[in-house]
Amino acid sequence: MNKNIASRSTRILITLVLLFSTRIAAAQEVEAWFARAKEANAYASIKPVLLALAEESRSGMLTDKPLADRLVEGAKKGVAPQKLASVLKEETSRLLSAATALRERELMPTDRVVATRLFTQIDIALRAGFDVADFEAALDGALKSLGKTKAVPSRAIAVLSAIAGIRLENSERIELISALSAGPFPDDRLQSVRSTWAGIASKNLSPAETAKIIAESFGPTLLRPDRDARPLGPPAGSHPLQPGRGDGMGPPTTPGMPADKPIGPGNTTPGKSAQKPSGH
Repeated sequence: MNKNIASRSTRILITLVLLFSTRIAAAQEVEAWFARAKEANAYASIKPVLLALAEESRSGMLTDKPLADRLVEGAKKGVAPQKLASVLKEETSRLLSAATALRERELMPTDRVVATRLFTQIDIALRAGFDVADFEAALDGALKSLGKTKAVPSRAIAVLSAIAGIRLENSERIELISALSAGPFPDDRLQSVRSTWAGIASKNLSPAETAKIIAESFGPTLLRPDRDARPLGPPAGSHPLQPGRGDGMGPPTTPGMPADKPIGPGNTTPGKSAQKPSGH
């Protein structure tokens, strides 16, 4: 009987150790990469810098996976170590600022898996040419329409995705982001902003005029004297565009965002992301 209890306790202890070890390994993605990747030796000179960034990432946003993913990507493309370190410092700084914005609004996830998914999406949005001020405007607009719910961050990201590549002045872009994120249209319908923009812009209107019409059409519900209260906007059957997503280190590979400035051996501007959207 005592032997059975001891054997059972041993098995439980081993299981707990394995689970704990797995969690630690999963939480330390960058360190794990340096331990196993064949390209790691070529980046040994920047290992201390990246491990420090990973620690900051885990402390500030619960995960260092977005950083590790970009490290893997950059290493596979042969980006020079110092150049890669510079880019990853800049990107990590922006993500930590985004995490601060979420905390200030009591929207920061507490679950690591949820945080990993969210910050991966935020990273894509910011590399498409937006900055943290744009993300904050999208969060604030979404809070107005949704209240303090878990859907607010994904709404903010959907808005940025919908207007990525549209070129506007900073103030005009913030106004458009605020209107779209506070509007009544579901996230998937926002993708039709691009086709609507193209149709309006074809009438020789300026980007600022086009942005104003889009904001009125997709923003908070407007009351028109000749109709009942309902949101304006494109018909339900509008076909959303699916632009390629920028990755900052090469051509677009995934639907969602247009390409930002590539990072690679031929790019002589380290850490430079795409030009901010400003209306086309």
